[in-house]
Amino acid sequence: AFTAAAVGNISSYVELNSSSFTINKQTSGVINVDYNASAGGYYEGNISLRSTGASPEEMNVSFAMDVTAFEVSIISPTQASPLNVTGGGNATIYATAAYGGATLTSGITWSANIGSSSCSALNSSYSSIWILVCTAPSIQDGTYYNLELIGN
Repeated sequence: AFTAAAVGNISSYVELNSSSFTINKQTSGVINVDYNASAGGYYEGNISLRSTGASPEEMNVSFAMDVTAFEVSIISPTQASPLNVTGGGNATIYATAAYGGATLTSGITWSANIGSSSCSALNSSYSSIWILVCTAPSIQDGTYYNLELIGN
């Protein structure tokens, strides 16, 4: 049996799909590395593989990532100008999106949450700014909720 771990400055940005696995003799295995880096930059580290009794007992595989930042900014609503909508009503969100500093005008799949509930039937269009309209979830009225906007 082998164990795997990410080490180096990359360890807080990556997640391995398996930390313990078995590989038969004369075969190979795959470890998927998922990353989430909120800031662009160069990240490097190692995947450390260990197997007690093997020779060598430990092996490090070096790798590096050059990450380009993807940024989403909500223009409206804001805390100063909140969205006034009840469950089932249309919620309109204005946003910008950029990849590596360049404005993105297409190719984004959007999702939105109000509080921890999904804003359904989301439609988006671009006209110098992203305009997103969705159906507000049925949650308690008269309370302020956080808006989360996700672009992929």
